[in-house]
Amino acid sequence: MSNKIALVTGGGSGIGRGIALALAREQIKVAVVGRRQEKLEEVVLACANFGGAAVGISADLCVEEDRRSVCQRVVDRLGGIDILVHGAGVLARGPLEQVQGRFASAVATNLTSAMELTSQARSELVRRQGSVAFVASTAGRVPFPYVSVYSGTKHGLVGFAESVRYELESQNVHVMVAYPPMTNTDMVRPMRLAMNYASEKLADPERVGAALTRQLLRRRPVYWGNWKDRLMDSCQRHAPGLTRRLLRCGRKQFRVMMTKEPTDISGD
Repeated sequence: MSNKIALVTGGGSGIGRGIALALAREQIKVAVVGRRQEKLEEVVLACANFGGAAVGISADLCVEEDRRSVCQRVVDRLGGIDILVHGAGVLARGPLEQVQGRFASAVATNLTSAMELTSQARSELVRRQGSVAFVASTAGRVPFPYVSVYSGTKHGLVGFAESVRYELESQNVHVMVAYPPMTNTDMVRPMRLAMNYASEKLADPERVGAALTRQLLRRRPVYWGNWKDRLMDSCQRHAPGLTRRLLRCGRKQFRVMMTKEPTDISGD
């Protein structure tokens, strides 16, 4: 059994679950953080089936008191933190007038929790020369329409991660920013179904989690899961006028994808 310990937020489902399972396969102890106790228990059991030790930490990252206690609860139960993965996410999709009541939960889950937990875990990560992974999104680089709140929080997450990288790398703490592909998760599936796309076109969350984890353990600075996303990012950086035209041309399609049965969908 490895003596390394990982904290994974949003670990109860989706990509976070895939990351937790991949870490367990490497015999890394995992603290799986999420809101849904039954999901946490399922992941802990799955980790045990791979021979890994895991504990479930029930917490709602929208709640300040829960955020404040997460890292200490992991240290108390497992003895430290070597790897911190920010996998929790909330997708508030739809036109701005439909999502204005959901700003606080999206900001708290997607951005504030990552800032606060990174700060809380800093001393442990420095002491153990650990790693932090921020599960971002191409929407944090490219301003897709009708996901303005999600895009805004992910832009903030990328900015925070890239800035804090320069602080932490001087203390031998590795920082990775991950841009997963469109993945078959509770967050993404409704968007694809709205466009009548087959779910098999979406990436498998366990495979994405495994690929992301491999890059994290190799201490890579960035993980891109899809060449198309990387191309879109390059277009945004080097030819923003072209990106604007593409997004305007696709605006109606995006509206259908993002507004059919709009809801907050959590990735934890």
